[in-house]
Amino acid sequence: MKQVSLREKKMVLNNAVASVEMEGYKISDNEKELCMEVLDGKLTKDEFIKIMLEKVQNGLSGLSAGVIVAASI
Repeated sequence: MKQVSLREKKMVLNNAVASVEMEGYKISDNEKELCMEVLDGKLTKDEFIKIMLEKVQNGLSGLSAGVIVAASI
């Protein structure tokens, strides 16, 4: 299996973020970092979504576009 470079991962993330931001959503730096952890295999998409839902439930964030980005990477 081909190893994906950091540059390629950043490009994938930037493309996903740009797509979501064109729809009018804002992605926080923390959400981008969490998405990069998904790309690095340090965090699963399910774990990421759980973190984001907990933030929403605790009133720390609105329903975030970060979930949309994670679903598209």
